[in-house]
Amino acid sequence: MEAAWRQAVVDIESLRLEDETPGRRSIIPAAGIPWFATLFGRDSLVVSMQAISGYPEFAAGALLRLSALQATGDDPIRDMEPGKIPHEIRHGELASLG
Repeated sequence: MEAAWRQAVVDIESLRLEDETPGRRSIIPAAGIPWFATLFGRDSLVVSMQAISGYPEFAAGALLRLSALQATGDDPIRDMEPGKIPHEIRHGELASLG
C-alpha cells in the first residue's frame, strides 16, 4: 500500500505545470505527458477535485486560470459563448498557425 501511494505521488507530480507569469502565478495539473502538457478545461477541474486533499494548489490554479480564460462574448468561429471555458490551451508555433 505504501509503495502504491509513493508511486501515485510521483505520478501526480509529473503532471504539475507552473505558470510563473507576473500577476497570474499558478500551478495546474496537465492532462498528460507529453502530448497533453497543457491546461484542459474540464479535465483540469476533475483532476483538481480528485487530488484536492493532497494538492489543493491544483484546484486554486485551475480555477484561477480557467476563470481568466472564460469567454465573455460570442464567437462561433472559435466556439466561444458567454460563460464557456476553453477545452484546451495551446501555445507555440503550431497553435499560432492554427
